[in-house]
Amino acid sequence: MSAAPYRFRTRWDLPVERGRLWEVVQDALAADDPLPWWGRVRVEGRDDSALHLVAESGLGYRLRFSIDQLELNRPDTMTFRAAGDLVGRAVLRFVPFGRHRTLLLIEWDVDVTRPWMRRTDPVLRPVFGAAHAMVMSQGERRFRRWLGDSSPGR
Repeated sequence: MSAAPYRFRTRWDLPVERGRLWEVVQDALAADDPLPWWGRVRVEGRDDSALHLVAESGLGYRLRFSIDQLELNRPDTMTFRAAGDLVGRAVLRFVPFGRHRTLLLIEWDVDVTRPWMRRTDPVLRPVFGAAHAMVMSQGERRFRRWLGDSSPGR
């Protein structure tokens, strides 16, 4: 494995009340494609126990991984395990923030399994971190837009 796991911390400031955000996320998880809004992260398939994803880095490489062991603790946290090109765990925390806003705090502790990424980790770790930040930034922008389009009364 790499010298050290990657510890990514991302904060999405979303214009929706926590309970409503939880409902939207839970409904999306039940859909065939729970991430129609993202773009750089797409669903490749699903089975009874896992959701199979592909993440486009924006820098010419992609990562394939599955998420499983999904635990929903309404309305506070969601956790899951990743396996594939990324191995580790994620915790999503839904934190009320002001009036009709929620902070989605995403803690992603993973290691990479692709040999070329492990070999180049000492040099390319900052690049991999930048790619993650780009994917997450796009995700937040597109999710905010999608939330506006999917809100009741719109």
